[in-house]
Amino acid sequence: IRDIMRRMRPGRGRKTLVLMSEGLLLDQGIQDLGWVAPAAAQGQITMFALQMESSSFGAGNAGISPSLAQDRALEREGLDLLAGLTGSGALSGALAMEIPMSAVLTGEG
Repeated sequence: IRDIMRRMRPGRGRKTLVLMSEGLLLDQGIQDLGWVAPAAAQGQITMFALQMESSSFGAGNAGISPSLAQDRALEREGLDLLAGLTGSGALSGALAMEIPMSAVLTGEG
């Protein structure tokens, strides 16, 4: 993400970056993202994070996590923080898919 934002040169007008992810886990919270706000300001970038639904099952999972709701909330917190540092926020689940992309791109979402 840092490289993409770095390549979005300033002086070419405002830009929108849409990140689609299952979530973002941060080890050190805002310290992990100290570079985001300056990069967003320099490139005139607003980021929207769409939290996609993840599967409860996988090759490494023996079953559904007993803390699935808490896991999802923690993953959402990282996306909220990341997008918030650019002046936006995160949308999750069905809500993320119900909002037309045109609304996200025009800032009306």
